[in-house]
Amino acid sequence: MERLSRALQEYQTTHHEAAGQLESIQEKLRQSKNEQAFWEQMAADAEQAKSALEKRLAEQQTVSTAQPKRTLVQFVSAANTAASAVQLDEADTRKLIDQQLRQAGWEADTQTIKYNKGARPERGRNLAIAEWPTESGPADYVLFVGLMPIAVAEAKRKNVDVSGALQQARRYSRTFTASAETVLSDVSVVGEASYRVPFAFSSNGRPYLRQLSTRSGIWFCDLRRAENLAHALDGWYTPEGLTALLKRDEVQAHEQLASDPFNYGFHCVTTSRMLFAPPNWLSRPGNGKCCWRWPLAPAKPRPALR
Repeated sequence: MERLSRALQEYQTTHHEAAGQLESIQEKLRQSKNEQAFWEQMAADAEQAKSALEKRLAEQQTVSTAQPKRTLVQFVSAANTAASAVQLDEADTRKLIDQQLRQAGWEADTQTIKYNKGARPERGRNLAIAEWPTESGPADYVLFVGLMPIAVAEAKRKNVDVSGALQQARRYSRTFTASAETVLSDVSVVGEASYRVPFAFSSNGRPYLRQLSTRSGIWFCDLRRAENLAHALDGWYTPEGLTALLKRDEVQAHEQLASDPFNYGFHCVTTSRMLFAPPNWLSRPGNGKCCWRWPLAPAKPRPALR
């Protein structure tokens, strides 16, 4: 009896385990069927959406084919609207630059002081004449000190790279067309790069921001020497400032600095050596930046402990 009881117990245990496995398999089968039904429904929905999209696309193509002229007219109208908005932006920029030039001492008004309205340089006047003709197109401004053209200025919209626009001002300076009243300066005629006007500006009317250095401020370059670098200014040069800069001969000044003796009675050997032999980048003309580093004072001797 005991042997039969153990056999019955083993059979019941085995049967219970088999029943559990069968139930687990049936549960997985039900889940698989549910997932299959879900994905089949998703596929049917995607196919339905695809058919609807193809139908809408066919309808749009039919409408576009039936009304090509109307669509083209709308496109041209939108392009003209955008172009007029750009022109208004440039006109607003010119007004800002006109005001800035007047504050710096120039006579500037894009609407009246304009080449095609008869504006010409005059003795005793500092004029910013707009739309001055050159061999490569009209320059936005040419600044005159009396009869002499001293700078070309290029005006750009607010979202344009100002430093890049300076290249256009360079080109206008090289291809400047003189009128009967114009008297070119000797310095600009014999410049190394054959520029007819010695200085170039570009601006979009924005005040200078270091975070947006290439898209703000007034960019300037002295064109008389090829190694002169362009840099941003906080404001426009005055007529007197540009005239003084034109008279300054940097080549002669550097030659004189290199040839003159530097014996000025310095008692500090370190200071005299620093002033006599500055770094190469410091003495380079046109760099526009410099940084003096003075030697630290020698440490004081400590008193002896007693």
